[in-house]
Amino acid sequence: MRRLSLAAALFCFLGAASFAQVCVAQSTIPALGHAQKGRGGQELVRLSAALDLTKAQVEQIKPILKATRAQIVQVFNDTNLTSAQKQTQIAQLRKSEREQVKPILTPAQIEKWKSFVASRKPAA
Repeated sequence: MRRLSLAAALFCFLGAASFAQVCVAQSTIPALGHAQKGRGGQELVRLSAALDLTKAQVEQIKPILKATRAQIVQVFNDTNLTSAQKQTQIAQLRKSEREQVKPILTPAQIEKWKSFVASRKPAA
């Protein structure tokens, strides 16, 4: 009986630790958007596939996404900012990113992009 209690306690502890790790990871993901560690390149691949970007367009967009990603990581890691300030600054960075990318896209790609961006927004 004692072994069963110990096993149950260990299971609960490990489950709680795992749950805590997931919660911590998830709490950072929405703020980072496509700036998640190691995912900047994946975002470009998804965007390229969703919009049927040409190689030239990819080469033009790549540095924009990279620069935005770096800025978002910098904002996210700034311990002097509140969560609300971080969200505001990240939203401004995203807006700037969209303004820089939009002239590179065709009208048809812009419509696809709107759908792509809308599908990535977290549910309210």
